[in-house]
Amino acid sequence: GLLHYCSEHDSPCDILFLTDGAENASPYSSDVLPDLRKRESLIAQSYLGQHNHFYLNFADGFLSESKALRKAIMELVDFKKYGHIFVPPPYDKHGDHRAAFQLAVSIVKITHSKSVLFTYESMFPLNDANTYLNIYHSAGYKFNAMKCFTSQMYDFDYVQAVRKITQQRDYRELYTRIYE
Repeated sequence: GLLHYCSEHDSPCDILFLTDGAENASPYSSDVLPDLRKRESLIAQSYLGQHNHFYLNFADGFLSESKALRKAIMELVDFKKYGHIFVPPPYDKHGDHRAAFQLAVSIVKITHSKSVLFTYESMFPLNDANTYLNIYHSAGYKFNAMKCFTSQMYDFDYVQAVRKITQQRDYRELYTRIYE
């Protein structure tokens, strides 16, 4: 919802993919998944609007808040140019998502960025949401974009789950404003 909303309001976003996406419980081999997931993200973009995609291709499942990874991110992305940065929450069940949160917080601090940092929901509800966005007009685009990620829907229908929770929340996406 947020990406389509931003596109509709002339606010393009940059999207940073930290890992190669090679690990997953799916019928696809880890040799095929990285390219497949990149293609899926580019196809999804047709629903979400034009945004810049950056791929660091670190090994999926092995991210950590390390100096080397911070350096690679900071060489690719200038955190000072963003007004808002969205990351998964620190208590997310996926280790790479937790590491992404820690990396973003440390880079914002190191660079003295004025960016406002928000967490977003991935597969689990936010414990402490304090901000929301009405995505009533963007929801259909969001669901269609999610359908593009077939490699991640082998054992769970994420689209149906997100559609249900979005409707239960009266078409609001929840965020937690955590750092400014």
